[in-house]
Amino acid sequence: MTRDEAELLAIRALGHIAADDDLLGDFLALSGLSVDELRARAGDPDFLGGILDFLLADEARLLAFC
Repeated sequence: MTRDEAELLAIRALGHIAADDDLLGDFLALSGLSVDELRARAGDPDFLGGILDFLLADEARLLAFC
């Protein structure tokens, strides 16, 4: 997988999280970010890695994304 492909996957994962109020709430609570901070960091490759880590940390979240 190329870096661009990984970033695209993470952006899709972020969209998945943002579309689910419960999942978004869990992510914001765990990360300590506000919605505005999340928007501001959405293009940061390091942040996008954290998005994937969030999904990978819980099998149910990961399977819901897949």
